[in-house]
Amino acid sequence: MTQISRLEPFGQGNPKPVFLFKNLGVENVRTFGNDGIHLEFAFKNAEGKIIKAIGFWISNHPDPIAKGDYIDLAAAMEMSNFRGYDELRLKIVDFRKV
Repeated sequence: MTQISRLEPFGQGNPKPVFLFKNLGVENVRTFGNDGIHLEFAFKNAEGKIIKAIGFWISNHPDPIAKGDYIDLAAAMEMSNFRGYDELRLKIVDFRKV
């Protein structure tokens, strides 16, 4: 995140970089928000730490994903502060089951 933050400020003329993560093993999937309209995946990194990926308004994706599936994921990295905890998370741009 430190390297990415050096590219700021992000906006219309300077969009956040999007990264491709290939063949990720899905540890958990959940929907949230009103009527479950948002989607969250959880993955383990090389050190066994859980990394979350969140996509807003995409829970009705035509290719449903379940725990144990493998996916390719296009996502931007961001720092999130939720309920007082800072965490690195991925903001989903697109995904597909592999």
